[in-house]
Amino acid sequence: MRRPVRPALAVLAATAAVAGISIAATSASADTETVTNAGFEAGLTGWSCTAAAGVVAGHAHSGAQALQGTPAGNDNAQCSQTVAVAPNT
Repeated sequence: MRRPVRPALAVLAATAAVAGISIAATSASADTETVTNAGFEAGLTGWSCTAAAGVVAGHAHSGAQALQGTPAGNDNAQCSQTVAVAPNT
């Protein structure tokens, strides 16, 4: 006698859907704004930049300021920031 496969697949799909929702909710709650001054609205506060990098007003995608870099010689006009992240996120 064969068992019906469809009910078992429906239960498996429903279980996976519920698990997916709970995983997504856990990941979303773990996300926080980890970059300090991400829009450069406070100048270069929180950033380590080379001398050729600066902030300008009026050219931002959003907000009032944006990062501007003018590479010269060995200075590649870059900024970096070290951020702490939670494990498994």
